[in-house]
Amino acid sequence: MRLFFICPSELTKFKGAPKGFIEIYEAVQRRGVDCRIFAPSDLGSPHDFETMPWDRKHREFPIYLRQFMEKNRNDFDAIEFEHFFLPYPANEVVPDKVKISRCSILTHQLMHYNLPHFGGLRPLLGRIVNGARRKRELLARLDYADRTIRNCDLVNVPNEYDKQRLISEGIPEENIAVVPYGLTEERLQQLADVSLGSVENPVITFVGTYDERKGGVEMPQIFRRILDAIPGARFRLLGTRGLFQTAGQVYSKFPASMHARIEVVPTFNPDSILDHLAGSTVGIFPSHLESFGFGVLEMLGAGIPVVAYDVPGPPVMLREDMLVGKGDWQALADKVIQWLRNPELLKADSDWSEKRARDFHYDIVADKTIAAYQGAVDRKRAKLAAL
Repeated sequence: MRLFFICPSELTKFKGAPKGFIEIYEAVQRRGVDCRIFAPSDLGSPHDFETMPWDRKHREFPIYLRQFMEKNRNDFDAIEFEHFFLPYPANEVVPDKVKISRCSILTHQLMHYNLPHFGGLRPLLGRIVNGARRKRELLARLDYADRTIRNCDLVNVPNEYDKQRLISEGIPEENIAVVPYGLTEERLQQLADVSLGSVENPVITFVGTYDERKGGVEMPQIFRRILDAIPGARFRLLGTRGLFQTAGQVYSKFPASMHARIEVVPTFNPDSILDHLAGSTVGIFPSHLESFGFGVLEMLGAGIPVVAYDVPGPPVMLREDMLVGKGDWQALADKVIQWLRNPELLKADSDWSEKRARDFHYDIVADKTIAAYQGAVDRKRAKLAAL
């Protein structure tokens, strides 16, 4: 099997979607598969997709991706790309090749998740002014995603919740592969060496951007509930840059009395997360919607038990007792408090977390990916042979 990966943005591990594409490509290549990865700049467009507005990118990326596939059709058996970038009928674009759509975050899920909003006049005015436009953009994106998925041979999603959503939308189950992301052996060993914090001086850590989808609205309430029970608790927010660019902007969402208890790290080199995780006691992940949640996996790999909302993404990694209902910030805080008040339970769940992360070794992920893709190639060849 000759496999092409088309990354949706520049080839960097500093961003979630390209990080997933790059690491899957590297893992599959290590298993001996003939594969190549391409950036948007490799598609032959005279335009810079990185600076292009999303609505224009949705229109133009498919044009150049289609041309790229036609031009290079003799060099691959299967090709993978993001799930809204080829909204053409299956028989119009290299119909003899296997087309695979990867869902970095499934657009169909976005239509079913209402998020809490930051208070204040400015955010409210922003929603009033931009709400209709954002709704139109989301509907257009959904249209591209839905047509792309229906015209692909295989859809790759990283969690079971996404699979069930697609089945409810009429996508045949046999056309859906559930393959989570993972960590390399080197990374797992590095994380296992991270020194953890204690219940006497607890540090509660979150890894991810600070925004409404990631639970930013509830975090001040979560922190207050924990501090009321554990006055010595401290909090660490890693990789917050996104909606808010600076640490000061993040601090502005918390009462001034909490600022001394919170460490905000807007951005960091992926390799330095090992230093930033050091001293952490437990992790929280109050995201309302994910595809996977790399931050959860890396905390688990370091032996940091994590509590998260029961939404697409984290449940693929966490036990049922480490999940709380979507938006139930009180239960999430109470789970943290339970761990900090019960060192034996915390130690047992820390040991479990480190072992659990090994279930997501990239060799395992690569083997699942190869099996799913080779199966799709075999089915395609059998179908063509029967014509």
